[in-house]
Amino acid sequence: MRYHLRHAESFMFEKVMRIATSYWHKITRHVVKKDCISTYEIEKSKLRELFKSVRKIIITTDMWTSSHQKLGYMVVTGHWIDSDWNLNMRVLNFCNVPPPHTGFIISEALFKCLNELGIIDKIGTLTVDNVAANDVALRYLKQTFSFRRVLSIEGKMFHARCCAHILNLCVQDGLEPTKEIVDKVRDGVKYIAASESRRIKFAEISMSLGLKCKKLILDVSTRWNSTYNMMSCAIEFRDAFLVYSTSDQGFKEYLKSR
Repeated sequence: MRYHLRHAESFMFEKVMRIATSYWHKITRHVVKKDCISTYEIEKSKLRELFKSVRKIIITTDMWTSSHQKLGYMVVTGHWIDSDWNLNMRVLNFCNVPPPHTGFIISEALFKCLNELGIIDKIGTLTVDNVAANDVALRYLKQTFSFRRVLSIEGKMFHARCCAHILNLCVQDGLEPTKEIVDKVRDGVKYIAASESRRIKFAEISMSLGLKCKKLILDVSTRWNSTYNMMSCAIEFRDAFLVYSTSDQGFKEYLKSR
């Protein structure tokens, strides 16, 4: 569960902590924020020191917009093999990137992250999703790296396209003829999952029909494997859906309105 830093100043939080420990001293949200930033800077310094002994680092990065904040975020992950031939992976940065999310803005945010960690001259390959903005961003970065003469094998392997993303695009295109059916199943699962009373009622119907007692699965629309799991599960509950639709008029109305 997530709370705002102001939660540390609330009366109830202080009361609970005083009961939990006699050593409790009230702290402000400003102190909490300062401690978080201080810890972040310490860990970043450790990472910079660690990278001094690393020869090549492979970078993967992605951007998305949060559903509740409507803010764009970038995550940067580093992959490298250490002196003991162990594969290492660390999240190097997770930051807000203000709009517009053009190729130039993305390239600037990425370059700033790599430069702060002192690994500009250690980058081997940079893997991104196969979208136009990323193509532009990598073109800007490649030019910058070329000027600094830090590209491996003349930059031939610098820009790598995410195979998982490309595969997902192919599968999503193949699923297009079944989109209406998949959307109806997804909406049906959402409707039942939105209320505890609906979930209980659906479970009772499933048990009365002698079906296996397991939960419905709601997919992530951009992940085709989760869509497959959702549809496979829904097929097993096909009869339960039919019976449920006769006992809940709102279910039919909800699906019609979608």
